[in-house]
Amino acid sequence: MTFLELRAPGYALLSGTGIEIGGFEHPAHVPHADRLIRCDRFSKAEAARIFTEIDPAALPEVDVIVDLDAGGLKPFADTSLDFVVCCHVLEHLKNPVHALGEFFRVLRPGGRAALAIPDKRFTFDRDRPVTPWESLEAFFRQGTFQPVPADYMDIVRYLHPQMLQVGEAERQGYLEHLMNRREHLNIWDSAGFESFLIRAVAAVGEPLQVLYEVDGDQSRFESFVVLEKAHRS
Repeated sequence: MTFLELRAPGYALLSGTGIEIGGFEHPAHVPHADRLIRCDRFSKAEAARIFTEIDPAALPEVDVIVDLDAGGLKPFADTSLDFVVCCHVLEHLKNPVHALGEFFRVLRPGGRAALAIPDKRFTFDRDRPVTPWESLEAFFRQGTFQPVPADYMDIVRYLHPQMLQVGEAERQGYLEHLMNRREHLNIWDSAGFESFLIRAVAAVGEPLQVLYEVDGDQSRFESFVVLEKAHRS
């Protein structure tokens, strides 16, 4: 089965009104949704201009522009949604713990979040080290949200080492290019992502239940999970 086919049982657990963040060329199909609001940092036109490797015909129209690092999910009120879909976004964020807190802020009790990240073992990030929890916890505690070009040096070291040999101005321009595209900042394998979720959920103080899970060994690509926000007694 493909990774999209493996997501389908998880999407079938979602219903009501919800949002998808960063669907890009693989927008979610949520069969029981009454309303699905497409959100992204980029409009469809901007995404087509920046990400020329993606067929623009595959990109969905974006209903609401959101930047999870800059403003979280400010357009959406507390406990206003039944579900959130966020696939292949958390790895791009400076502060993914805060983003997770935003997901569960906007969800009603009993609301569900479908999340996915690429498992590094099956992608071009395979040689990059897993992002340490301590760094992400520090960004969350300190309220650090916006990336800077230097954050992308890891990509240069492991994926484009030829850029270590160029002049400082050229390398800086390349780092800014990576930042403008919001390339991968956070690297996980499936076990690392599970560990991240356990710690991040504790940090944001939301009791959650895992309803559905697919790891990289099953999909050969990603870790996908559906979490439910608990009803508080």
